[in-house]
Amino acid sequence: MGQEVGDVGEADAHAKAIKGELLGSLFGANRGLFVVSLLLCLIESLFGTFFPVALSTTIDAAAAASLDDIAASALFLVFLIAGANLTKLVYRHFMPLFLKRAVAGYRRVAFSHLLFKGIGSFDGGGQSRYVSALTNDVTTIETTYLERVIPAIGNCLVCVASFFILLVVSVPLAVTATAGAVIAVVVSTLSGKRLAERQSATSARNERFVAQVADLISGFPLIKSFFAEGPAQTLFDASNEDLEESKVGRRRTEQTIQIVSNLGFNFATLSVMFFAAYLCATGQGVTPGNIYMVSQLMVRIAEPIGELPGVLAARGAARDLTGRLAVALASDCGEGGSADVPESLGEGISLEHVGFAYEEGKEVLSDLSVRFPAGSCNALVGASGSGKSTLLSLLMGAQGDYDGSISYDDVELRDASRESLYRTVSLVRQDTFLFDATLRENVTMFADVDEGRVREALAKAGLKDFVEEHGLDYPCGEGGSNLSGGERQRVCIARSLLRGSSVLLFDEATSALDQATADQITRSVLDLTGTTRVIVTHRLDAAQLKRFDGIVVLRDGRVCEQGTFDELMAKDGYFKALYTVGQ
Repeated sequence: MGQEVGDVGEADAHAKAIKGELLGSLFGANRGLFVVSLLLCLIESLFGTFFPVALSTTIDAAAAASLDDIAASALFLVFLIAGANLTKLVYRHFMPLFLKRAVAGYRRVAFSHLLFKGIGSFDGGGQSRYVSALTNDVTTIETTYLERVIPAIGNCLVCVASFFILLVVSVPLAVTATAGAVIAVVVSTLSGKRLAERQSATSARNERFVAQVADLISGFPLIKSFFAEGPAQTLFDASNEDLEESKVGRRRTEQTIQIVSNLGFNFATLSVMFFAAYLCATGQGVTPGNIYMVSQLMVRIAEPIGELPGVLAARGAARDLTGRLAVALASDCGEGGSADVPESLGEGISLEHVGFAYEEGKEVLSDLSVRFPAGSCNALVGASGSGKSTLLSLLMGAQGDYDGSISYDDVELRDASRESLYRTVSLVRQDTFLFDATLRENVTMFADVDEGRVREALAKAGLKDFVEEHGLDYPCGEGGSNLSGGERQRVCIARSLLRGSSVLLFDEATSALDQATADQITRSVLDLTGTTRVIVTHRLDAAQLKRFDGIVVLRDGRVCEQGTFDELMAKDGYFKALYTVGQ
């Protein structure tokens, strides 16, 4: 129990550190541009604050028929207009740079932490969580907070300067304006508390929407082949409606804050204006020009204080979104333990009484014990759902909450560092992933590798003729769109062969290939020496199965049989039944 508490505390500390790093990327790492943009905004705000003062002087000069004062006021107004617009020109250069670096820096920090997560982090909707966080959530932070925070600070300076000017004109006016502003701020602040909650709720809905769209697009061929366009449209519409309904609530909350703020400050502005009119009419030192100035200054007081609750709520929402991302990034960071998995195994891989369940009470593997000797080539066979892919996933360290033990030589997988594990083990799956890059870059993973080795790996994977026709610089396209399904699979196999890992795991990697190519690649894998190979296969070909050092037969998550092809066929057991049915 104490260990669990310690782990939770460590995870919380890690999440807090990541959150601080993310928030720091917005301002701390971007301090110079922030300060320059803020100073320019403050200067522009001061020019705007003195504009009503100049107009007030002009009105009073006109009332007094003083041409000299009118001329002086005109020169002052020209100076204010020129200064404000010149400052805006400079501001428009620096502010976009601040936003660019802040947003790019935030995404960079988030993605750098994302790269340290474990392989199993993206199961169960994990992908949509991070896609939403790096797209929709970042846009929300940028548009509702970052774009508004500097102008809000500038407007706060306008507010302070306006109060000071009112104080110089008339102390009673300044007191009245302060009272009205305080009442309005309290009202608008109380009404703005729900905005952060609305933003977080919208982010969660968007995450689900992204997951739904990703599922529908990836399953598009299935939808068409089963004429399921109607149900697909229904699923999309429900998710789309749910997201937009959440946005409606958020927008209504924003508009409610604005309405309440406007009502409060309309009342405050009218109160101060009528009070100024009363002071002017009773000869208490307030001029007609002062009345105009008061009306304009109250607008400048109302605007920043009126928008302040919204900005503060947006700041809270931004911190909440950042906190959610930090918690997700801090979980399963993929570091594992500190022990190093040997780059070349001496004994092999052993599993003792391994059990695993994705959901409590629904075991996928149960009391599974098996050994894969170093340098051996082993086949994993069994019916669909027998646990073959899950077993390979565990061997890659995707899940650490299994029962029993999994060891590489004498290193327990839970104690192994993920870096050393990934250096030793390579996994080739049914689903392929290719970058929008050249054939060479996809095979080498952008590393500097001798061309001869690259061509040899591609030849072993059945792509010799393709390379001779198209060359190593052939563009694979987005997701390998310029290649056929079989060609994409062969590129992934060549990538794994080139790496030369001492342990190779193949999860039905040849299932998308034609029989001749699949046989060629299987022979290449069988011919490897000094490499421990575990191959999940559904093709029960006697000639090839006889070449495997061992065959492990899974049934309902358990090892029901194991041995060589001849030994298993002599038993008249489950394997022989599978083989017979498959012929």
